[in-house]
Amino acid sequence: MLVASLIVLLGLAYSVVAVQFADVRLSGVVVVPMTAVYVLYEFSMFPLAVFGVAVAYATILALRRWTLLFGRSLLIAGIVAGALVPVAAISLLSAVNPTGPVHVAFVGSILPGVAAYNYSREDRTQRRRDVLASLAGIASLLAVGYMLVNPTTGSLIGTNTPAILVGEHSAVAGARDVAVPTYRYDPALPHWIGTLGLLLGIGVTEGIYARWGVRLTGMAALPLVALFTLQYPAALATYVAGIAIVFALLSVVAHATLVYGRVLLSLGIAIGIVLALGIGAVGPALPGFVLLFLGLLTGVGGYNVHRVPPAERRAALTISGAVFVWFLAGFWAVASNPAVGPTIPVLVVGGLVTVLGLRELVVLEESRPADLGGLRGGVDS
Repeated sequence: MLVASLIVLLGLAYSVVAVQFADVRLSGVVVVPMTAVYVLYEFSMFPLAVFGVAVAYATILALRRWTLLFGRSLLIAGIVAGALVPVAAISLLSAVNPTGPVHVAFVGSILPGVAAYNYSREDRTQRRRDVLASLAGIASLLAVGYMLVNPTTGSLIGTNTPAILVGEHSAVAGARDVAVPTYRYDPALPHWIGTLGLLLGIGVTEGIYARWGVRLTGMAALPLVALFTLQYPAALATYVAGIAIVFALLSVVAHATLVYGRVLLSLGIAIGIVLALGIGAVGPALPGFVLLFLGLLTGVGGYNVHRVPPAERRAALTISGAVFVWFLAGFWAVASNPAVGPTIPVLVVGGLVTVLGLRELVVLEESRPADLGGLRGGVDS
């Protein structure tokens, strides 16, 4: 996990430099570094990622031309279209290597859709610069990752944190003759159910924002954390604690400096990744990709909580908790051998969070101006 985290941190730094000094958005804050990690883990992911971006981009252009969709509706459509490619790849890769944890990394990947949506908002000249800068960043990170993954680093760091790129299932580790044992991940849900849950979570999150203007902790975070918690209960505690720490640190930074926007988001994700590294070194046993994703999600979640006005923060957190409970219950109902069971404490806490979340939604609905229905949901810049 150490090598993968370093690649993500370098990619975040590259993103900040690019947007600050060259006015290049790099197709999204985490698209470049995470694509590099995916490709190093499974070489076939690069052509699949390119194809996924192309499919999502064509879908967005067609919908923009032939329908009345705009803004975040196009983003969701692009994410759904772009996710079809990695989902098909998951099925093929799982048939070839059913014991590998590749589904943790790629199930319902939203990156192609995010990249395509960002490209569709730019003019031709800016889009060309963005694509070239993104490819240059990916190539550079691939070179760094290839150099860092070798028998020496494998023996030095392979057992300090859960292995990802130096692990036995990694393509670059195989090419570099490195094979560090990794935690076995036995999914409690078929891939297609996890993917549907992820896409449904995006729809629920965006639907709540469109109707009541409430930003939850992440577009895809809640179903993903529920999916992880189903097998690893420690994932929930990691996520909640991580959001609290990231939020506190970002609040201090924002108050003391003029940092905001993409730079502050990148800082939040970097903090989340560092926290995940620490948990991987001394905390509960979690697979590397689960920890990496939790680091990303806590960074985004802490940033989103910071963005929410203080008066709306309680509602955002309470509703986020309720949505998480709903997805956890739904996944549990169709899961095989989940680690989380319907014990009395779990049912009591889940019921209480659900009631509080529904109460917040009722209050928001009662205070919602009737003449503003449907006007929310603009593009989040």
